Amino acid sequence: MSAPAPPSPVPDVPSSAPRPSPLDHLDQLLDSVLEVRAATGDAVVVTVRGPLDQRSERTARATMTAAASTATGPVVVVLDDAFVDFRGLGVLLGVARTCRRRGHMLRLVGAPPSLRTMCAALGVRNCWWEFESAVEALVPRPAEEAEQLRQETRHD
Repeated sequence: MSAPAPPSPVPDVPSSAPRPSPLDHLDQLLDSVLEVRAATGDAVVVTVRGPLDQRSERTARATMTAAASTATGPVVVVLDDAFVDFRGLGVLLGVARTCRRRGHMLRLVGAPPSLRTMCAALGVRNCWWEFESAVEALVPRPAEEAEQLRQETRHD
């Protein structure tokens, strides 16, 4: 008599629930790339927590444009030396345009040297103001903003 055969392993039965895609995790990360908060009164501070590039472009553009469209005071974007590629530059330029239409200048904190290099290479200038800290960027400057915006309309 031979020994009984070992039991065969139970085959994996496919679950009817969809399996999470590896991209689901990426989508969750992109949703947490930006932090938007009302700073003081009418000002809005957007903190970029990762690269501002092709992957975050859509989320960043929608979030920052909404913030700039509803803010009645300064819009401050804190980059903290985040990587910014050409798509990210496009996002910042669009947000700066929205801010100018509402009578304010976009204010950047922690702009990386690579962003300055791209702007210089493309001839992009006077689109935003740069500051060392968010506290400094939040200081009201209505006369300076008005003058900057007047100069821009004279050059258009």
